[in-house]
Amino acid sequence: MTRVQGQDRLRRRATAERWLFALAVFLVMAAFFTLLHPVPIMDGDDVIYTVVSRKAVPRPGAWNPTRMMPELLMGLCGNLAGLAAAAGLGSFIDCQVAVLAVMLSAFIAGYAAAFRRLLEKRLGMGRFSAVGLTLLFLLMHFLIFRTQESGNLYMFFSYDACCVFYYTISALFCCTLVLLDMAEPFGRLVRQDASPARTGFLVLALYCAVFSNLHGSVVLAAWFFLRIVRQALGQKGTPGALKTALKENSAAALFLLFWVMAL
Repeated sequence: MTRVQGQDRLRRRATAERWLFALAVFLVMAAFFTLLHPVPIMDGDDVIYTVVSRKAVPRPGAWNPTRMMPELLMGLCGNLAGLAAAAGLGSFIDCQVAVLAVMLSAFIAGYAAAFRRLLEKRLGMGRFSAVGLTLLFLLMHFLIFRTQESGNLYMFFSYDACCVFYYTISALFCCTLVLLDMAEPFGRLVRQDASPARTGFLVLALYCAVFSNLHGSVVLAAWFFLRIVRQALGQKGTPGALKTALKENSAAALFLLFWVMAL
């Protein structure tokens, strides 16, 4: 086996191991939100946004005109739950709980995977150290508010299904994008591998983030603003420092422009 083949094989094994880790986190979280803390439809808003679908564009003049991603995902989950119930897989509420658990767990798994990537890419941690710290990071989301033997809150907690989509998922998604950009800036990532698929996925992710919820998207907006300002200040005294910073962080600058529009 040549050296190149050996390195390629190691990369494939590392990638497979990362996917397995993310899958394990997903399965544990799915079990938690299905069996231990299900989130059923609780009130009128849950009913409305579970059964109503919308287009994937902002709606000027509507109630919360830029809250596109949460309403889109919630309607999608409602449709999937209806299909599952019609197929005889359980009552609509049981299917809705299961579909919501799958959706939320997928975002948590992506969040954990992004944190692990940050540890490995920026801090140079090995596989076992990164996995151990990622698991501790997830556990802290449950332990940070622990004050009694039972009935404690946790950082993924939401009072109803709408809050899961409006706040929890939006914040998870935007924090995941921050972690990924910290691990490897999006601009550099696209320049190194300017494949249409990767560029398209990044554009879609940023579009969904900016039109998710201001309580979540402000996290990503603040990070992008900090990145641009820090680079501009680092080149202070250089002619066109701000222009250069904006050009090298074009994706961040464009996101901020759309975020101000959403605001």
